Amino acid sequence: MTPRQQKRFRKQFAAQVEEERNGKPIDPEVAARMTKPKPVEPLHQVVATVKETGEKIAVGPMVVRPVAEEFCATINRFIIDGKEKTWSDAVVVPMTPISAGVS
Repeated sequence: MTPRQQKRFRKQFAAQVEEERNGKPIDPEVAARMTKPKPVEPLHQVVATVKETGEKIAVGPMVVRPVAEEFCATINRFIIDGKEKTWSDAVVVPMTPISAGVS
């Protein structure tokens, strides 16, 4: 590319960037190349049963499965050791975030 072509290219590019800054929509083909789809990883949550009522309650946040399984194992260990007296039978269940909606 000659210096003249480089200068012309930079000027055209700067004008395009300025237009986009001022609200001009990005060309759909360019936008498709700029963005990558985010891999959807299912989330899981630990659910425990309250001994007195039999009600199932969610314990902790929604996380990836290995983290939820480790948390569940820890809770079940506390239940077996007698350190946790209000819950029983902690299990890992798949969850759908509200933002993802139901399909």
